[in-house]
Amino acid sequence: MEIGKLLHQAGYEANVGAYGGFVKLFQESGITIHPHEMDVNRQVTYEEIEAVDCVKIANELFGRDESFIPSMLKEIAWGIRIGLFIATSNAFLFFHGREGTLAHLFPVLAHATKGWVKNNTPRPVALVGWPPEEVAAIMKQFNISRDSNWFAHFEINQAQKITDFLIS
Repeated sequence: MEIGKLLHQAGYEANVGAYGGFVKLFQESGITIHPHEMDVNRQVTYEEIEAVDCVKIANELFGRDESFIPSMLKEIAWGIRIGLFIATSNAFLFFHGREGTLAHLFPVLAHATKGWVKNNTPRPVALVGWPPEEVAAIMKQFNISRDSNWFAHFEINQAQKITDFLIS
């Protein structure tokens, strides 16, 4: 994956979900990755990668409280996952996806547009490979200006432009 290689060369690391093929693609690019997982994805060999086990964290925090049933602990773990993802990232790269992608993207955009940002500046958010009508709908929903300096969308074949935007 060219974007992963370019980010690695620039000294960046990647927070990634533990699902789908992106963990493996980023791993193969040479970039250091930090998976935030809910359940271990059996299709991915993590080798020496230390994944953040959000369910384990939720259990350590609330598992002894008998009022929390296992499904509630998973919901708490999801919140931990999203919080860690946002708090520990300097930029965000979202390839076109479905509900999991949107579940990560929308809190990032809410934080950015509400001013809950690092150093009073939203961190860069790049959408890659999204249909223009979906990008327009997201921009409208979150009141993101077309001339925003922190939000952009790209075609999949624009690796250098994407990387330049993310590290700017």
